[in-house]
Amino acid sequence: MLIEMKNTLLIKGKGIFVSLSFIFILILILLFSGCVSDSGVSIFNPYSGTEGVEVDFIKNAPPNFVFEDSAFHIGFQLENKGALNVEKGIITIGLSDINGLSVEKRTINFALKGKKDRRSIYGEKKYEIVEAKAPKLEGKAQSEFLINIITCYQYSTLLQTNICINPDPFNPKPENCNPTPLQFSSQGSPVAVKMVEQSVIPVSEKQSKIMLTIYFENVGNGFVTLKDSYHKICNNLPLKVQDVDYLEISAKLGYEDLTCSPKKAVLKDGKGYVTCYSKPADIQPSYKTSLYVKIDFGYFYSKSRNVLIYKVFD
Repeated sequence: MLIEMKNTLLIKGKGIFVSLSFIFILILILLFSGCVSDSGVSIFNPYSGTEGVEVDFIKNAPPNFVFEDSAFHIGFQLENKGALNVEKGIITIGLSDINGLSVEKRTINFALKGKKDRRSIYGEKKYEIVEAKAPKLEGKAQSEFLINIITCYQYSTLLQTNICINPDPFNPKPENCNPTPLQFSSQGSPVAVKMVEQSVIPVSEKQSKIMLTIYFENVGNGFVTLKDSYHKICNNLPLKVQDVDYLEISAKLGYEDLTCSPKKAVLKDGKGYVTCYSKPADIQPSYKTSLYVKIDFGYFYSKSRNVLIYKVFD
């Protein structure tokens, strides 16, 4: 009788422990999952949004006005609002060409974790403050100068989704699923895949290959460069025509790497597209598989503020 009671208590105790453990794990899944629950509650997804690294001036740094021959501070906040990490970002502080106007340092390197690695709706933030000095005014009661902060960094866009593929060009009504254009809004990056269209190309009576047209767009507030040219504007190096508004795209259908053309895609008025092809394969009924798209690029943008200098009268 005593043994039976001990076994019953042990089983109940384990049941309580298992139930509490299950609840704890369920809470963790709900907190950190990147999808939407069946109840309609929005769960965090790092691959959303149209921003990457954003820079904002700190309040009163610089102030609206300074006095001649005096020191002041330039402060700004950097935040990675995108999904992925930035490893080798560059900030350059540009000043109006006024004799005697100086700043402690002109170039700052930075790294910021994105929302994905932080598992948070907020990417990493950092603050920078540099010292500057206003010039002595000669023959003027006041003067105005411009502080311009240029941010340069390398970034990527990742899209992972499911797609219906119909390899049979002779069957307009596939059985298993119906291929339709896929439309998207953003992927947690200033460059976004907006749409994917599908075509099937007959190779022979028994084989065909899939062609995907991938449309993308610059949805941020800056400029796109090739991924290895992002540093040029911040390091005061000349940009070539083929550096700006070019990027690189790769795609995978299931486990197969697609061949995309052109290799360096171009943006016109902020928009562009590439075509990606599968290898010829035997014709079969329609099926669902995964689609993976990666866009590699550089990005830069600027933010400025005007500051007045007042002369000091004896």
